[in-house]
Amino acid sequence: MLLVLGVVSKPSGMAVAEGDSAPAPTVSANSAAPAPPPGEKGAGGGLPAAAETDKTPQPVAAPTVDLKAACKKTVATLGSGDLSAVEALPSDKRGAFLQDSKTGKVFACLAIADDNKRYCEALPQERRDECLHQWQLLHDLKSQPKASLKSILLYQSCLSHEAKEDCEKLREAITAGDDAKCKAMSKAPSRDFCAAVATGDAKRCQGLPQGAQREYCTALATNDPARCPKESEDCTTLVRGLAKKKGLEGFQDIDPTLAAAAKGRSACTALLATLEGSCAAEQRGNAAVATAPNPGATPQ
Repeated sequence: MLLVLGVVSKPSGMAVAEGDSAPAPTVSANSAAPAPPPGEKGAGGGLPAAAETDKTPQPVAAPTVDLKAACKKTVATLGSGDLSAVEALPSDKRGAFLQDSKTGKVFACLAIADDNKRYCEALPQERRDECLHQWQLLHDLKSQPKASLKSILLYQSCLSHEAKEDCEKLREAITAGDDAKCKAMSKAPSRDFCAAVATGDAKRCQGLPQGAQREYCTALATNDPARCPKESEDCTTLVRGLAKKKGLEGFQDIDPTLAAAAKGRSACTALLATLEGSCAAEQRGNAAVATAPNPGATPQ
């Protein structure tokens, strides 16, 4: 608080005659001597006590929060199908949480498990579209017989780089196990790939360029993940699941998102555990930064 020193106001209602000087203020013997104006020395030769005291504000310690418990509660609530804990997060924390790729995987898994796209719709736009695509694919697969899984997955993969008409021929050939249907495809390499996978004859892959394309064809024709290109995790995951011949359940230990269509929320358990661990670790890191000493602060 600032102190106003050495200021005396004229008493209210007191007139001063022209030529007279204003009466001096009366000081009682028991009254303390008026303090000198700011900047002047006091009787002891030093500055007044109010000016000598350093009123530097002291930092207020932030309340201790069990961040690991908070993360655990948020993820547990999410795992039960309730988005309220996520929605209750502060806007900055919620934004960072939803941008995390691990959160995207959990939301996609839960959307597929519950067959409910509301999880996807809670994500930012760039993650929402991917989530909705996965949900729609698995939504369609649920109603298909196990034997159709391979043809449908390869059809969806084909759509990303080939004409839809060719992809439809590929699906028909694999479903029927009939390489004659491959002949209507527009490109020779596509016809060779189709014939090899439809018949299970890896020798038909020889028409593809040597390297990753031929290896991918051979792995799918034989259902042998060991024959996938070494750098292709997607190929290995796909072929391992298909080789079990259990439909979507064959992906339980390989791709939880695919398994969720058959197993429900229990397939998402591992993804939820990973998200919880990541969330707690990130929050502990943020807390360490927030409580680190300020190198410019005055030691107390």
